[in-house]
Amino acid sequence: MVPAGFAVPDQPDSRTHQARFADRVGGVEVWEYLARIGVTSGGGTGQLVAEVHTPGNPMAGGPCQLTEQFCGMQGTCQVLTVGAAQVGVVTQPAGPDQRLDQWAAYRHPDGTVVFVAQARQFDYGGVPPLAKLPLAVPQLAALATDERFHLQLGQLRLRISSAACGITLNRSPTTPKSASSKIGASASLFTATIVLEVCMPARCWIAPEMPSAT
Repeated sequence: MVPAGFAVPDQPDSRTHQARFADRVGGVEVWEYLARIGVTSGGGTGQLVAEVHTPGNPMAGGPCQLTEQFCGMQGTCQVLTVGAAQVGVVTQPAGPDQRLDQWAAYRHPDGTVVFVAQARQFDYGGVPPLAKLPLAVPQLAALATDERFHLQLGQLRLRISSAACGITLNRSPTTPKSASSKIGASASLFTATIVLEVCMPARCWIAPEMPSAT
């Protein structure tokens, strides 16, 4: 969801997504779906990120423990109540890894885990950062509970096949483990079909932090 006052930059890498088969637990396929969209305002460009793990994933713990399982990043966490949901939100990252400024984590009752993150800086292109984050903390927490991110395996396959231009990923021992594509439609696809690529291997698809120029 792109908030008022922000737009999606017209650049090839500003909207991307990737989905992959993670495991099979008790005969149930576990998939991971990652999406990213760049957002721009006032000459700066940042990003919104979403990552979904379908039921059967191994993630455990309370709301703040769950936030630590997003790319292994840590920070100052608080628990926010959104309706009946308890959402862990990191408002200030700790340590050397500063790729993202804030992120929220929520586990649905069926075990689906959703992470939503935001950053003032966009990963690629050397563009100036945003002056402020796109979402307030309560908005970020609410977005993590949005039912549009509550993907089931059937929905996930449908969205993969639609977004990947007809390539359906029905995982078997001989099918590819992941696929990605650029998103050229409206910015509303961020929540309508989560989409992205900021984390890497197994449970962290965010690209390694690049050293700063001195």
